[in-house]
Amino acid sequence: MFEPSPPPPLTLALFAFVPSFSGRDDYAQACARADLVVSLGGCDLEELAAILPPGKPALCVLGPRDPREAPPPFRVLHGNGFNFRGWRVAGLSGAPLVGRQATGNFISELDAAALLEPLPACDIFLTHAAPGGIDELAPAGGYARHGLVSIFEYVRNKAPIYHFWASPESEAAHEFDETITIGVCGELLTPPLQYF
Repeated sequence: MFEPSPPPPLTLALFAFVPSFSGRDDYAQACARADLVVSLGGCDLEELAAILPPGKPALCVLGPRDPREAPPPFRVLHGNGFNFRGWRVAGLSGAPLVGRQATGNFISELDAAALLEPLPACDIFLTHAAPGGIDELAPAGGYARHGLVSIFEYVRNKAPIYHFWASPESEAAHEFDETITIGVCGELLTPPLQYF
């Protein structure tokens, strides 16, 4: 029986909660070195788009204060995904809806579950919100408790290889079952991600 070969290693430049990219050569260098640039929310997408090399593929999931549309070349993931160099990438935008927040990119637990339940399994899962219900992932102050349980359920049931989410306080990396889950605060240029 024919076994398909795994996709080649993939390097990501991930950004979360970066208010400005102007005057930062290190950001531009990270984008140039990466195969794929990703905003996890809380970033000025116009400024980030301006420092991308021509033709650089870019994705984003939106945080609560991000505009609802992203400038080219960014593709917004919100309950959808696509293939990139043989890697299946999917994502969910929005922060958890707590109380009566009505403006901004917020999402209720019910709406998140409705988008994630039919979403096929992926290799790389991108979210703005944290996976809710995983207390040991909580940075100081317990932010993960304000995540979305539907993200936790997606990771548990669909087992992506990697899950990246926006962490407002500090970076956090954990292994959960078969998934490596990483909360990104600021910028992260990954080593080449391996398919396993």
